[in-house]
Amino acid sequence: MNAKSNYPKISQAIFLLILFIFLDFVISLIVAEAGISLKIKILVEPTENEPLIAAIGSIISVIIIVLFIRKKANRPFKTIFKVKNIYISSLFFMFLAIIGIDILLNEFNNILGIVLPGYSSFSKLLANILFDKNHFLSSLLFVIAVAPITEELFFRGIILHGFLKNYSKRKAIIVSALLFGLIHLNPVQLLSATVFGIIIGWYYAETGSLITCILFHSFMNSLPYIPTLLSGANIQEVTGELTNLPVHQSLWIDILGFILAVSGILLLVYKFKRAKLRKIPAGDTHF
Repeated sequence: MNAKSNYPKISQAIFLLILFIFLDFVISLIVAEAGISLKIKILVEPTENEPLIAAIGSIISVIIIVLFIRKKANRPFKTIFKVKNIYISSLFFMFLAIIGIDILLNEFNNILGIVLPGYSSFSKLLANILFDKNHFLSSLLFVIAVAPITEELFFRGIILHGFLKNYSKRKAIIVSALLFGLIHLNPVQLLSATVFGIIIGWYYAETGSLITCILFHSFMNSLPYIPTLLSGANIQEVTGELTNLPVHQSLWIDILGFILAVSGILLLVYKFKRAKLRKIPAGDTHF
């Protein structure tokens, strides 16, 4: 078997992860300095530049990584950014699972915020970044559009794709999810990103559809914003990890989250098993 086609293994993925973080930092710094030097208003304006600079840094970094992978692993771009047909029903089941898991993780983060006072400080910092009125729209664009595309290309299209050729499916999914959690570089998102990395990684391993994973990632990232965008509802009831104070969600919300998570996952398991029995790839048909 061609070793190039199996790139990367775990050690190589760690190198790529470090390279991605380094490139993102350096490019963001260069963009920020260029904005100041060239007096580019959109990059200099302190209330708007942070999410935009982060987006530019992330996009350029992942482009460099993709070009590197094309040469290193001899992989055409179309094999990285796979677009396959999907089960319509599997989309619905996955959305159910994501909503349920998000609710349960929010409650778990609320508990951690009460038990570990320092943990809530990171929640406050994250809330200030995401919900800052000065750059709310640019933050929203970065979180629901740029981040899902760049992160899914990197973690599922490159890292998990290589892991699935080198390791068992379980090991490939778990290790890639751990790396996905680590890149967020904060304790608040470490657990949630790892858990979602496992569920999205599992879906990718079963279907091979990267475009669907981007859709799920975008949906997952949009959940904290939904109450604010729709009605200005109390975010503490829905997105506890982003609140200023850790509070418990209502019991009925936790029960609903458990039901949605379990039912969504079980329905997906059934769908994937049924597809295998019919010898049809789970990502290659509409129904």
